Amino acid sequence: MLARYRSTYQRVFLGLGSLMARTRIPPNGFTLLSLVPALVAGYLYYSGDIIGGFVFVLVTALFDVIDGSVARATGRTSVYGKVLDHSIDRYAEFILIGGIVIGPLASPFAGFFAISGMVMASYVRSKAESEGAKNVDMGLMDRAEKLILVLLGSLIALYYGNALEYVLIIVGALSHVTVAQRLVFAKRQLEVNG
Repeated sequence: MLARYRSTYQRVFLGLGSLMARTRIPPNGFTLLSLVPALVAGYLYYSGDIIGGFVFVLVTALFDVIDGSVARATGRTSVYGKVLDHSIDRYAEFILIGGIVIGPLASPFAGFFAISGMVMASYVRSKAESEGAKNVDMGLMDRAEKLILVLLGSLIALYYGNALEYVLIIVGALSHVTVAQRLVFAKRQLEVNG
């Protein structure tokens, strides 16, 4: 849903990319570094520290913006960088949800439901694009929406302890709807092309 605004926020963060490029850390380095705050956030959620988890999810999201911004600012975008970025994003999501579920904040069912939808939405996009479909990053639930829901759920969980349980169920449901949207979208393209 928010993917349609990607070019806008990429322009907004280009200055940050130029600034961070001065560190001489390559874009793929920032991608790999994004796992560190994700691991911290997962651990904090596991230990029941919702505020700490919230803060480190924000840091994880910031790193997710920085790697692409540095790549564009330095002209070092690459197909492999995109593959690495998507792969590390999935690991970060697994870590965050794993921390929430293994800790006291949500049930294994909610975690399984969320992760299965997230994996399938990502898989359908990758498979459809490998078969020739274009721009299959559409649908209700992409990475930005997942992070926003987890952040909102974290704030609500400060007052209603089981909020992250419901957030994971919502993420799962909307991710499974996204799977259906992407399958229909890809079907229209792929049947026309072949």
